[in-house]
Order: sequence, then C-alpha cells, then structure tokens
Amino acid sequence: MVRIWERCRAHASDLTCLPPVIPILVHHHDGGWTAGTSFFEIMDPAVHDIPDLARLTPRFEFLVDDLGRTTDEDIRARALSAFGTLALLFLRDVRATERFLRHFPLWVDLLRSLQCAESGRDALMVLFRYVSMVADQLFCSASSKSSTRCYPKSRIAS
Repeated sequence: MVRIWERCRAHASDLTCLPPVIPILVHHHDGGWTAGTSFFEIMDPAVHDIPDLARLTPRFEFLVDDLGRTTDEDIRARALSAFGTLALLFLRDVRATERFLRHFPLWVDLLRSLQCAESGRDALMVLFRYVSMVADQLFCSASSKSSTRCYPKSRIAS
C-alpha cells in the first residue's frame, strides 16, 4: 500500500491527502482462506500481548478473493479479459493436477481467444511458464498430452 501512495505522490506532488487503497488478497489454496481478514489478526500473537506494540500495529481489514472456493462459472462471470480469466483459473488449478487436467479442455474457447488477441501468444507463454514453474514432471507430461488433444499444434502454429 505504501508503494501505491509513493507513486501517487511522485505523479502528483501537490497531493494534500492520500487516496484510498482497498487491499485484496488473492488466495488459491484448495482448503480456502481460514486466517483472519485484518492485518492485526494475522500478526504474530506476541504482538497482541505487548500493549505499546499492539497499539501501533495497523488494524486495517482486507478483502479475500478465495479462488479455491470458486467455480469456473464464477470466474468466467467476472469482467475480465481472456488472459485475466485464464490467469485465475490457472492459479486455482495448476497445483491440483487432476482438476487442472479435467478443467483444461473446458477453457479452449478462452485459449483460442487469447491466441487471437494482440500479444496473445506472449500471454499464453506467461501462463504456461507458470505451469512449468509450479507443476512437477509427471504433471507436465500429462498436461502436454491434454493440451495437444484440446489445442492441436497445427492450430497453434497457424
């Protein structure tokens, strides 16, 4: 949040007050977000026991976008580009190999739409780079087979 405000000040040196910033945590673990939704709640409990430190600890709340508890339909219903939608779907599913492989064929329309967009191929590379960084070798092999079935190389090359 501080960096956002620093950028605001750098672009508008005559700024007399800071604009609001709404903190949002995007969570993509299967179990869902189970911790608190205020900065103070997620601090080390020892902070709470030291009155002078607790008094100085920020207590703002943040919104949680819990992707682990959203459906494909929920994500697709958001006002996002094909890349934004796929990024959230990939974040949610890449760590759950079976779910990713089961859902991937359902995203072909988004993949094709992204491929046709300006810089779409670069965006696809970003998504699949994320897969390669997160997934293990077994998953990569299975994902490659699924990708080829749903999105043949001849379509990618054209």
